[in-house]
Amino acid sequence: QTETFALASWQVMFFLEHEDWSPRFEPTFFTVKLNSFAVLDKAPPADRVQEIGGKTNHPAVYYNVEVLSGRITRVCPRRYSQFLLLLERVTSTPPSKGGADRKGLSVPPKTCFFHDGRDEEFLSSRMKDLRGFLRDILKKPGVPDHPAVIAFLELDGLHGAEASGQASDGTSI
Repeated sequence: QTETFALASWQVMFFLEHEDWSPRFEPTFFTVKLNSFAVLDKAPPADRVQEIGGKTNHPAVYYNVEVLSGRITRVCPRRYSQFLLLLERVTSTPPSKGGADRKGLSVPPKTCFFHDGRDEEFLSSRMKDLRGFLRDILKKPGVPDHPAVIAFLELDGLHGAEASGQASDGTSI
């Protein structure tokens, strides 16, 4: 399945599930992966919390969302609270304006006060559920075009990196 969204009036991109995507595809196709997390004592250098919101206390668990398009891979470290805000923002917008209803969309539950939120097994399970949430939300019609999704995945500057000859981590491409 593909969904389209516009980064600018001149550029349209297409979301493909990771199994259907290839780096040989044109840069107009993208996919996401979520395969790792880390507990950080401070925010990552390119933290966009001012733009996408979320909690700011540390140490904190960051889930590494990889956005792949053409030869570019951008890692977007995101906290659980940022996934919650993404769901809230997308579902508070009417579907006719690029939003979605909550049907079929869920973020894994918060931790209980007596549960250690940094338990490796718990975090791995939550990461798997967040991966499913991203897949499900990006497959909803019109949602990939939502400003909250574009900011969350940092799609707005994805091909600026390619045009400058720099990958998202600053290395040359």
